[in-house]
Amino acid sequence: MENGKVIDKGDLVELCVTQPLLTEQEGASFILKGEVLKVNEEEKISTVNCEGYELYLSGMLLTEKQQARILVHAKDVSLTLDKAEHSSILNILPVEVSKIHEEQKGKHVIECLLGKTKILSVISIRSLHKLNIKQGLRLFAQFKATAMVK
Repeated sequence: MENGKVIDKGDLVELCVTQPLLTEQEGASFILKGEVLKVNEEEKISTVNCEGYELYLSGMLLTEKQQARILVHAKDVSLTLDKAEHSSILNILPVEVSKIHEEQKGKHVIECLLGKTKILSVISIRSLHKLNIKQGLRLFAQFKATAMVK
């Protein structure tokens, strides 16, 4: 809603992509859905299965077999051509670029797919050119376990 009028309607996952105001001042965001596979109480990390890949959510312990919806802000997602082997970033997912949104204020929103799930990243014009990002390119989206909000 904006000024008392409905500006869009639909699935919450899709609205987080099309209506960044829903996620306050964070800009474009996306929601990952999955089932909690295991909980490591010592490390305070929950492992969630999303599209057959394991995601790690730190800080909040969930319950095994619980269905989870996890909000990730596109500004917290980086893209890389090669999978990092030695990194503190726990969530590194193979994705394919499906859309490059028009540049706004020196940045592009890159829309990628992990199976049927949309993953968004906000990158600079320089990064777009440096990585030679084009539609159909396969690369890796990465974000810290602490960047996810339950």
